[in-house]
Amino acid sequence: MQAIILAAGRGARLKPLTDSVPKPMVNFRGAPLLEYTLSILPSEIDHVIMIVGWLEEKIHDHFGDSFAGKRIDYVTQSEPRGTFHAITCAKSFLSEEPFLIVSGDDIYSAEDLKNVASSSSLSLLASHTDNPERFGICKTGESGCLLSIVEKPKTFCGNLANIGVYKLDHQIFGESVAIGPNGEEVLALMIGTLASKTRIEVIPATLWHPIADLDDLARAQNLTIEVRPPAVEAVASIVRP
Repeated sequence: MQAIILAAGRGARLKPLTDSVPKPMVNFRGAPLLEYTLSILPSEIDHVIMIVGWLEEKIHDHFGDSFAGKRIDYVTQSEPRGTFHAITCAKSFLSEEPFLIVSGDDIYSAEDLKNVASSSSLSLLASHTDNPERFGICKTGESGCLLSIVEKPKTFCGNLANIGVYKLDHQIFGESVAIGPNGEEVLALMIGTLASKTRIEVIPATLWHPIADLDDLARAQNLTIEVRPPAVEAVASIVRP
């Protein structure tokens, strides 16, 4: 199985750290955050397509062509045109099988990524939030499957936040491109429309820690995280305080 990791972000709110490194390469317990992300990918993943941009050479030089037995290819997103544009850049590397998409600058659990990858249908990871107006909210039906995704709703429509982990297939490339207020191509909205045509399971997350600014990064250092095989040794120095 293949995984696309979105790692092109600059991270303006993490300055001055991100003046010299890409956002996914900030220090998380003594190693780049992206190293942790790669280490918790499910064992099914044998090929990673890394979407890079700002200071991309820092990522390539650190990881090279493989990590923990997983092949890595790099694709440059030369300008920030949104999440759907990012995965479109990777399309030529994709097989016909379903693929995983993971944000490279948030913290997830190995078990949650495993559950998304092993879902019997397309799927996404969602986390309960007390501030739904700040996130894309997953509206679900009685079966627990996705009905739509509403970006930063002004009226309450649920409290399951979309957190940037998906199992998708090539159907997504047939959806009409959704353009956000800033002109970027918004993958989440397109997954919401795809849900009207195919089953997309919404899987509750047990851990999600977004890193938007320096305070988020500081709090991340104190998270209690359990790492499961096969990549335990690769991140032992990261997850032990």
